[in-house]
Amino acid sequence: CSDYDLCQRISGQRQHPDSGQVYQRNQWDPNIIEKHKKEKDQHEEENEEDDEEQEEGEETAEDPLMMSEFLHQLVQRPEDILENAEERVGTYKDIMLRPLEDLMAEQDSQYLIELDGNQQPDDLFKNDICSYCCFNKQDELFRVLSSYKLIAHRYRWRRSRWGQACPVALKKGDIVMGNPDLAVSFLGKMYLLSSPEALKTFMLNPRPYLLPPMPLPPCKVLVFGPPFSGRTTICNLIADKYKGKV
Repeated sequence: CSDYDLCQRISGQRQHPDSGQVYQRNQWDPNIIEKHKKEKDQHEEENEEDDEEQEEGEETAEDPLMMSEFLHQLVQRPEDILENAEERVGTYKDIMLRPLEDLMAEQDSQYLIELDGNQQPDDLFKNDICSYCCFNKQDELFRVLSSYKLIAHRYRWRRSRWGQACPVALKKGDIVMGNPDLAVSFLGKMYLLSSPEALKTFMLNPRPYLLPPMPLPPCKVLVFGPPFSGRTTICNLIADKYKGKV
């Protein structure tokens, strides 16, 4: 979940002062509730098999939260103000994010599942059950590689935060999966390179490809428009804002 989406979600929380219950924006905002209700009605027309789910949605629409007097009682907590939420997220990234990444990189990858925080919990559960076998197949690759050229008895190389992505290609702005035949170990971690040239470059000096902000997934932006519309100016502003290259 991106920092922007997370802060918007936090700032959308409201609390009922009497009960102390905290409600998300999609539980108290009449516009969002009405939008979801229309989507469910449309889905019901397309799929008549979902009658039971629609009945549950109708019951939710009649919740006391829809009553105007109840909505007026909801208040925003100080910690949920947008500026305070952004400060909390920044503090988390400064103090906790890097140690957590190092901790996760040292764990068995079959127990680590990356989730899309913008999806509904039910959708996440269904999708991850289907893709669980794929995680196990990827983990088997690292399990085999980690047993090569052990530095000590019962000591295995661990996977890095780069996973199967080639760190040299990432540095150039491309996402290229590494070749298992071109695996190399450095400081107890496994790295997969995408070509013999990348392997040679990485072995000569790996640190430029590992120091922060690496591994940074590349993002390429295309700005288009008619002549004299300000494309070059916009490109330069975006590059300056996000430390990119035009």
